[in-house]
Amino acid sequence: MKRIFCRLYQYYAHDMRMQSKLIISHLLLVLIPTLVLSVFFYRNIYNLIVTSTVKSEQALCAQTADTLEATIKQISNAASSVLSNPFTDSLFTIPEKSAGSLTAGRDDIIHFRQSAAIVTGQEIISSIRIYCDDRLYQELKAYNTEDFSLFQSISSVSSTYWYGIYSSDRERDVLLCPGLYLSPTEKKENGELAYICKIPYSDSGNASAYMAVYFSQDRIDDILQKDMTVADSAIYIINDRDTFVSASNSSLAGAYFMSQKDLAEHIESAGRFAVNKFMDEDIYIGYYTIAGTDWDMVSVLPAASLLEKGNRLVIQFVGIYLFFLILALFMALALSHSITKRLANVARQMGEVRSGKPHRLEQKTQEKDEIGNLVETYNYMTDQISQLLIDQEKAAKELQLSEFKALQAQINPHFLYNTLDMINWLSVSGKKEELSCAIQALSRFYKLTLSRKDAVSLIEQELEHVSLYVQLQNMRYEYAIDFIIDVPPELEEYTIPKLTFQPIVENSIQHGIFMKESKTGSIVITGWKEGDDIVFQVTDDGVGMDEDTLSQILSGSGKKNGGSNIGIYNTHLRMQLLYGRSYGLSYSSSPGSGTVVEIRIKANKDNGKA
Repeated sequence: MKRIFCRLYQYYAHDMRMQSKLIISHLLLVLIPTLVLSVFFYRNIYNLIVTSTVKSEQALCAQTADTLEATIKQISNAASSVLSNPFTDSLFTIPEKSAGSLTAGRDDIIHFRQSAAIVTGQEIISSIRIYCDDRLYQELKAYNTEDFSLFQSISSVSSTYWYGIYSSDRERDVLLCPGLYLSPTEKKENGELAYICKIPYSDSGNASAYMAVYFSQDRIDDILQKDMTVADSAIYIINDRDTFVSASNSSLAGAYFMSQKDLAEHIESAGRFAVNKFMDEDIYIGYYTIAGTDWDMVSVLPAASLLEKGNRLVIQFVGIYLFFLILALFMALALSHSITKRLANVARQMGEVRSGKPHRLEQKTQEKDEIGNLVETYNYMTDQISQLLIDQEKAAKELQLSEFKALQAQINPHFLYNTLDMINWLSVSGKKEELSCAIQALSRFYKLTLSRKDAVSLIEQELEHVSLYVQLQNMRYEYAIDFIIDVPPELEEYTIPKLTFQPIVENSIQHGIFMKESKTGSIVITGWKEGDDIVFQVTDDGVGMDEDTLSQILSGSGKKNGGSNIGIYNTHLRMQLLYGRSYGLSYSSSPGSGTVVEIRIKANKDNGKA
């Protein structure tokens, strides 16, 4: 395990690309602390979310309770405004024995009905009815109209639940009635909920009338549903008889129903939430007493829904974190790319120095950071190296030309000695015509040699040059050499170093053919183009060479039967100086089978230019 870790560290620290290293470092620096903190604080974060949600629901429920109180207060004030009308006493607060005859005048009754109609015009109130003692009703029903039947008989509601409550509780003055307390006709024509006040006779506890202010249950339902923020939660209202008044969701309210007694037992005080088990499910439940009523508003929050909400918040947090993480990753990528790209350019350019001349790094803008300074220093170094290479190349060319001229000077005396020896022999022999021909050939030979100062000449001229040499040799040795040139005419316009063929042919004659017993033989020069190179083969049928001689012939150290191979060595060296190490001469031979010399040069035209 330790070895694996060491290898990973070695790869990360020394072998990984810098851009990958920077990105991984940034990710590790961001992710590791985040993961550790997330694992460590997850439970605390979840509890914080749940606590925050519960407190938020407490605040919303308190606002809802205040809204309900204000709504009921508005209805109560409307009822009080009607009851406080001066004509209410004259109409209803009378001795019970006077119930059969009206003491109020017609105008008073009409004025009273109009004031009740004004209250009905309020948005929240759907209708007002006054249920009179049947004896009073007989006198008052004449003041009803088609659009506003204010006065109704008590006998029409005697079978309702709310009337039964008043009958059993003679001390009750006000009753907030849920829909269960009202008759179907009341709910259909007037409203689903009612605020009912008792108006007693002046001399007894019996009711002379009941004033009912009806309002819509939808208004209460809307108030409850307005602040619902948790899924599957429920808010409902029950009265002191544990009857449903309203609910945000009837089915959920029925599932989570608790009586006022149970609420008081399980929850410390109103306005606070407590955790309870309900059918093997954890719930947060709280209640709020609505002032001025017998209502309790109950709010139920399933723990599973809070967990889901908490998870959504965590997911949102993770999403936001990932967004900024990706943003940071892109920034790290851009930063690392900015750094590594410039470093890679410098490294690549420095690597090119191994195979060629270094080149400057172009900068679109003047960069002043450390890498910019490195690039600027590299460019300065490149300029200096380039200038040194130019100076070195110039000096090398001058040295190369000097060496070539020195080598040429070594070859010319060698050939001249052999030729003059032949002319001397012709002169001594008295062969005047041959002597004249030899002198003309020698003159033409040296004219070709000395006509240009360049180190190279056309292949055509070199072939003529070597032909003159063989001609001179044949004149000396009674035409013992059969010389053949088989070179395509299109190659004749290419260039070749001067005195290339002559030393090779000379050695083929002197140390190949003339070493044979017959002293006669043939030499063939062939040539062809091979890609960007030109290849010649000089083949003779002389005595050949052994392996030791072959290994020494191009080194300048070998000896050949009383003669030196300095001409061959110099020719090979000149070609390598002009064209490179891959060019020059190569020999293949074996004793008794002749020798083949391969000459490889660059295919250059026009005095060395390709």
